[in-house]
Amino acid sequence: MRGKFTCVAAVSAIFLAGCAGRRHEGRPAAALGSWPPQPPPPVANADPSRRHRVSIRVPTGFRVARRGDMLVFNFTSYEKTNLTVGYRMLPGITEEIDFSRNGKDAGTYTCGHGRNSLPARVPPPGSCGPTNENPVECRVIIYESDQPFGYHVGPEEGKWYKVLWSRTFKGPFE
Repeated sequence: MRGKFTCVAAVSAIFLAGCAGRRHEGRPAAALGSWPPQPPPPVANADPSRRHRVSIRVPTGFRVARRGDMLVFNFTSYEKTNLTVGYRMLPGITEEIDFSRNGKDAGTYTCGHGRNSLPARVPPPGSCGPTNENPVECRVIIYESDQPFGYHVGPEEGKWYKVLWSRTFKGPFE
């Protein structure tokens, strides 16, 4: 019995020593234990005064379909528009859908698409549910910012945040 205990103790000690001595590649030791994570710094050398042209297809129609207790959102038509984006600025898209229940405000569903560049066209918001609220308004906002998304920090907190394009679709949608 004593031999088994000695063997188990020796194997355990070797295993624990190996785990304690292992380095986490690519991550400094200070970053492993920091909570909450620190927000990313703003983009260095971002310059909104130096602009370049970008084409994007933006929505002109919005449709909501109820499938069971889920809501599915789609853009029904698009048009091409030209925007200008600042040097090293981070463009992004935010979609906000306001809901009501029994004629009273029932909250806002927000979908954000932070990017290093704009897509060819604005993607529709994701599905939402289960819900018995009714969507009453959808806002689509295309912006630029020097502040990337991070833990408890959004692009609208950047020094150079700017709305480049927006459109609001009003309901009723169903």
